[in-house]
Amino acid sequence: MQFIVSAIEFDYDEGDDFPEHGFDNVLYQTAGMIWEAEDDDDLVDQITDATGWCLKSIEFTNLTTERERSDYQHQLSVMIAEALEKLQPLDPILYGEWYSRLYPPHGNINRWTISTLHTLEQHFIDLQ
Repeated sequence: MQFIVSAIEFDYDEGDDFPEHGFDNVLYQTAGMIWEAEDDDDLVDQITDATGWCLKSIEFTNLTTERERSDYQHQLSVMIAEALEKLQPLDPILYGEWYSRLYPPHGNINRWTISTLHTLEQHFIDLQ
């Protein structure tokens, strides 16, 4: 999996002999970088191994999961649009109601869900 680190805090004492410019280099080499890791724990282990410092906290995005979610949402959106188009010739009024719920200016992106797809498909079945 691929991860991008957005924020990181290392576990070190202020008294440690660590020059400020060296610490800046460690931050530069970790935050904003893309890391290949098996999972969250492996990501932490890799950063710890690469820097020599344990982590206090880390914020990251799993890019692999984000891409998969984006692909899924795209596929779902296509299926919803196709289901809606199948309704148009069968019931133009129902089509118009759903169209206005989904598309701008009154539509809501939060309605593009699997339950919407199931509802549209059920309307199609009921109208046949």
